Amino acid sequence: MSVLALSSTPTAGVSGPDALLVNTAGLDLILPCWNPSDNWVNMLAQHYQEVQQLMEHVPIQLIVVNDGSTQNFTAAQIFQLETVIPGIIVVNYAANRGKGYAVREGVKMARYDLQVYTDLDFPFGVEAVKHAYD
Repeated sequence: MSVLALSSTPTAGVSGPDALLVNTAGLDLILPCWNPSDNWVNMLAQHYQEVQQLMEHVPIQLIVVNDGSTQNFTAAQIFQLETVIPGIIVVNYAANRGKGYAVREGVKMARYDLQVYTDLDFPFGVEAVKHAYD
């Protein structure tokens, strides 16, 4: 798991020499994946709900990055994800490029001042996400 703090994140479409960049309080939760397990959508929904309960006052943007999976990552599963987790961002590309590349692709979609990434199955538990954020 890793935490990356950005120095500034634009929050509005304001530009020009007088525009200020303002950090936003929140968390981008980035989950790279490759060939996830059969029941991954339901497990992810459960883990995401647990994270939201632990961090009820923190806005959380979930970003799932499919790193060129050849199985268990279908259009139907993406639709199911978007149904159970409104606002989820799914980054999807065909060729496997490794976890580091997947994380960087997820960070490109970040909107908050802090990002945490972990594996799709939350191997360290959901509490580790809160500890990293804190």
